[in-house]
Amino acid sequence: MKHGLSIQSIALSLLALLPAAVFAQVDSTSEAYEKGHSAGRVFGYIFIGVIVIAVLRKFLKK
Repeated sequence: MKHGLSIQSIALSLLALLPAAVFAQVDSTSEAYEKGHSAGRVFGYIFIGVIVIAVLRKFLKK
């Protein structure tokens, strides 16, 4: 029961912070923005790769 409550409280806090992130003023021409964008892209590719490998391992074991 506590597990579900903690997940719900985390989700609500992220939902409360979402509008601030969406409406933030961002200088998309800055060097820091470009570095962060490329680092986020690399992290996304790694994350998707890990998920694909986990799914493939699950299907190949059966």
